[in-house]
Amino acid sequence: MTWADDRPENKRATRIFWFVLLGIVIAIAAVTVQVVSDSGTKDEASSCVTAFEEAADIPAGDNANGPLLRTARECTSVDEWTRAFQDNPAAFGLADYPGAADLGLYLGTVCDGQSTTLCQEAARKGL
Repeated sequence: MTWADDRPENKRATRIFWFVLLGIVIAIAAVTVQVVSDSGTKDEASSCVTAFEEAADIPAGDNANGPLLRTARECTSVDEWTRAFQDNPAAFGLADYPGAADLGLYLGTVCDGQSTTLCQEAARKGL
């Protein structure tokens, strides 16, 4: 007597089932990881970037102080603020990012008199 699981066609079907199931689990895990990572950083970064983009869209000679000061509230870290600045140097009326050596000058401009998380971190770092 032969068990049903010992037949070659059943072994093949069982292997196919497990490979398909494994593929589905991996796909679900990948989508879940992407959704979690997107929701954890994009929303935080978008308000910071949005403030920089708004300042960059203001024509030269017009007052961009509101959006620039808002970057101090919207950006939660020096790294986040720096990345947004690198992508939007026009926020300060520049064609290119000036570099890390001048970072303290620009941070000082937006942090003057503010005690936001960004500004506190900048002060701790001596910027």
